[in-house]
Amino acid sequence: MHPDDIAKTAFRTHHGHFEFVVMAFGLTNAPSTFQAMMNGVLHDFLRRFVLVFFDDILIYSATWTEHLQHVRAVFNVLRVNHLAIKQSKCTFGEQAVHYLGHIITSDGVTMDPAKVEAVVAWPTPTTVRALRGFLGLTGYYRKFVRNYGVVKQPLTKLLKKEAFLWSQEADAAFHELKHALTRGPALQLPDFDQSFVVNCDASRSGFGAVLHQDSGPIAFYSRPVAPQHAKLAAYERELIGLVKAVKHWRPYLWARPFVVCTDHYSLKYLLDQRLSTIPQHTWVSKLFGYDFTMEYNPGKNNTVVDALSRRDEDAAVACAVSSPTFLIFDEFRREAEQLPEVITAKQQIEQGEASAAWTIVDGLVLHDGRIFVPMSSALWPQLLATAHGAGHEGIQKTLHRLRSSFYNPHAMRLVRGYIKGCSVCQ
Repeated sequence: MHPDDIAKTAFRTHHGHFEFVVMAFGLTNAPSTFQAMMNGVLHDFLRRFVLVFFDDILIYSATWTEHLQHVRAVFNVLRVNHLAIKQSKCTFGEQAVHYLGHIITSDGVTMDPAKVEAVVAWPTPTTVRALRGFLGLTGYYRKFVRNYGVVKQPLTKLLKKEAFLWSQEADAAFHELKHALTRGPALQLPDFDQSFVVNCDASRSGFGAVLHQDSGPIAFYSRPVAPQHAKLAAYERELIGLVKAVKHWRPYLWARPFVVCTDHYSLKYLLDQRLSTIPQHTWVSKLFGYDFTMEYNPGKNNTVVDALSRRDEDAAVACAVSSPTFLIFDEFRREAEQLPEVITAKQQIEQGEASAAWTIVDGLVLHDGRIFVPMSSALWPQLLATAHGAGHEGIQKTLHRLRSSFYNPHAMRLVRGYIKGCSVCQ
């Protein structure tokens, strides 16, 4: 503790008053403060040959000579900053390291056997709290388990309010999940000099994907399908699964080319085809900035959730920066040059007279990130038809789809009037 702050930590007990002379993690903001300090002290070494999580410092090296140099450098910087380490809690020159519940070796990353044994010996949950504890522990290793989201779905349903009723389906999922953890694969460490490959797939029950390179899998990803997505067309489910997987592995994929493999043939032309619905525009826009190419892999060859998934051919291919084009945006951009409301809004924004919610991006006037479409626009029939035609689900859902990308203060009135005249809804 800083000498000036020691008095602030005083507390009273039946044995008298006490003060902290070293920082305790039970104090407000103590963990974040300590982590920030460690990041600052080891800043020059982080992700070069050091990883740090609070007081766990992991030093990794390719050769023994390098390792001695790295250890000496870490010791020197700790000494300069008046930090001490406890020898009994340290190990040096290890070929396998237990770190944050994982075992790291030159062959890859595996689950901690002690944790796996605890899962295997877990008794059948009799309360929601016990079930949450089990799913919390297994969820920590979900990247080792194929189809984890689908397997645990019967157990997830029991977490709903007043829905805990143990059944044969839940018992089968419980034992299947325990068995899956005992045979989890060793995940390889990523090589950022090679191209990454994302294999993805989707069904009515869940999304599944695997991130891998030529020599083996790096991580698995799976999620159960949300109720609102279960009734969507196969194309949209596959698209949603692809987007979720890419965003989940953003630290691996951002700012470097990668390949996406799918068994849905239409997605092969994702970057070239015209998108027909507003939800498709919304999901594809989340891929902006990623540098990837799409490849079609037939279902019989698409081992997306297989632990031994790998590609037969070289993954290093020429990739083009993804840049989907939405024709309706281009049409509105041309029309906006003649609309008085849009011209006035642009002038107010440029002169600083508009609120901070109004901006101009790529020639379009945005309000809170949504395109401003005035009442005089000729594109309203097309926008309303697209938003409502996705399911003919009533005013609120149609309005929600419309407002996700477009802004107009009178949108409710427009949607209500359109639905009243819809022949399908009558």
